[in-house]
Amino acid sequence: MGKFMKNVKVLLSTVFLILWLILVVNIPTGNIAGVSDSVLVVNFDGEITSATYEMFKNAVEMAEEINANLTVFVINTLGGELGAIDNIITLFSNSKVPIAVFVYPKGATAVSGGTYILMASHIAVMSTGSVIGSCSPVDQYGRPVTDDKVINFLVAKMRSLAIHHSRNETAAVEFILSNLNLIAEEALKYEVIEFVVQSTSDLDIALQELFSKLEGKVLVEVEEEILANVTPVWKLLDKDQTIEGKILKKYSFSGISNKDVIFYSRGTRYLLLHAVSDPLIVSILLTIGIYSLIFGLVTPGVGAELVGSICLLLGLVGLGVIGVSTASVIFLLIGVSLFIAELKTHIGALAVGGSVCILIGILLIIPPFVPFEYRGWYVPPRFYTTFRILAFTITAFTSLFFGFIIYKGLEAKRLKKTLDIEALIGKTGYAKTDITPDLKGIVYVEGEEWSAKTEEDFIATSDKVKVVDVEGLTLIVKRVKQEKEKYY
Repeated sequence: MGKFMKNVKVLLSTVFLILWLILVVNIPTGNIAGVSDSVLVVNFDGEITSATYEMFKNAVEMAEEINANLTVFVINTLGGELGAIDNIITLFSNSKVPIAVFVYPKGATAVSGGTYILMASHIAVMSTGSVIGSCSPVDQYGRPVTDDKVINFLVAKMRSLAIHHSRNETAAVEFILSNLNLIAEEALKYEVIEFVVQSTSDLDIALQELFSKLEGKVLVEVEEEILANVTPVWKLLDKDQTIEGKILKKYSFSGISNKDVIFYSRGTRYLLLHAVSDPLIVSILLTIGIYSLIFGLVTPGVGAELVGSICLLLGLVGLGVIGVSTASVIFLLIGVSLFIAELKTHIGALAVGGSVCILIGILLIIPPFVPFEYRGWYVPPRFYTTFRILAFTITAFTSLFFGFIIYKGLEAKRLKKTLDIEALIGKTGYAKTDITPDLKGIVYVEGEEWSAKTEEDFIATSDKVKVVDVEGLTLIVKRVKQEKEKYY
């Protein structure tokens, strides 16, 4: 067995070395070829959750990494979690690349949390036929929140966004206090947004119209006196328009076209996060996790504890309690630990749990990618595809390897049991079931239960028996005559 394990270790090391070399060969090198006119376009349609924030955060970081001229978030949402929305507002406020939020297509909405995100953007755009507004908060059951503390906070938040982006403060406040709703033309009239784009089913055409409206415009952050305080304010102006006040930042939009567009890819990481961020899925995961841990603590074995731990971790990730990067490291460490424990225990469940944990950890750690010409930290399609294939390959290979080890261990245990059974000849025990020449039964000999048969007419339950021979793993027994004593 020692020689066998040594050969297996050599084989395993060789396979992992080959896989690692394949991965290294595909790693992109060099610096990012930033293009000043590039525009990163991010499509989002659905409820705003912690997964949405992670996706937006990755997109903003990517735009900064490739030195994009503009990031356009194309949204259609009914709102979502207040915590995620607040994080996105902070993200937009600290972005080094201008943010445009585009409510698209016709019939799209950016109500509730979507309006907050729109108001936090540097450039707010709506397609004809879209709607914004209805920002009064509701609880998880859809009931209106009437707590003045919450209402006043949200009103102040919306006022601040309107002031710092040179938009209609009164209309912004009415979104909350009166659940004001505006169509695109009204939003433009009341200076809540900067542009209206004609609705079309082709996003490329809509983007081209947006870029044409941005032609000759400059986005500046200037100092203005507001309520006796000097405050930085964003303004979208014509490039030849006189700018009053100290200029803090300035961005120019000229010559942008569809050929400069890079579409953001969500990737496997977002799909997993989006799934576990669903409130229903989170509640199911947490419920399964808690009850599995309770069940595992009162029953022998490790299967329930593993299921409970994995479900609880995924539930906490969905709630946003644990960050994605932290969760991926935790899952990978747990997976490796379970595999190490499996080598010592040969339980089987540990190897399965380790495979699941490593796979989840890899899926959470895979970043999104941009086209190959933008080479840098973000992964281009060729490397991304290779990484994903290798992730599944390594997980599958590791699972098969440990499955093979478990199989060999069970086979060795069975062989040992076969060899040890010969030593039972001459030993005594008692019958746990009735045994006849035509009906096998169970006997208890030397602390273990064995399948047994007899050549005698009948052996009753509790009769003392003696092993006279063996056939495979079946004992051949005969009844031992006794006067009174029986074994129970």
